[in-house]
Amino acid sequence: MANIPARIKMLIKFFAVIFLLFAGYFYVSNFHEDDLKKFYLKFDTLGITTVGRSELNRIDAIKALSDRPSPVPVPQQDALINRTVFLGADNEMVTLALGPPIEDPTINDKGQQLWVYHFDDYNRPTYLYFEKRGIYWILVKAEKTIH
Repeated sequence: MANIPARIKMLIKFFAVIFLLFAGYFYVSNFHEDDLKKFYLKFDTLGITTVGRSELNRIDAIKALSDRPSPVPVPQQDALINRTVFLGADNEMVTLALGPPIEDPTINDKGQQLWVYHFDDYNRPTYLYFEKRGIYWILVKAEKTIH
């Protein structure tokens, strides 16, 4: 290896680094997709990635709730941006905050719409109950299952 010119050695090192970077990205994007998404959400504030762009669109949609006939107050908008829901939120607000439920909503015997979510920090499902009020389904109850 002593007879190899310095320029060739540097080129080999450069390609080795590029290969390792691509291999690392491939590994993370295929085996740690959720972690990569969380990374993008934290650091992509300009919308460079599709995840970052999607997050900016979500935030814009939440801020547009102030243009409704019954505007959503800023503190509630901030809660939705932070992926928190509250009693009195409608189905659109909940979807903007948490995404769609993991199953198609069902209607229980009380006429309430039931949405099911699974969150990473809790191994049991969370149920959200909505009641129809006017044109919206309004969140009236939330519970975590015990089994």
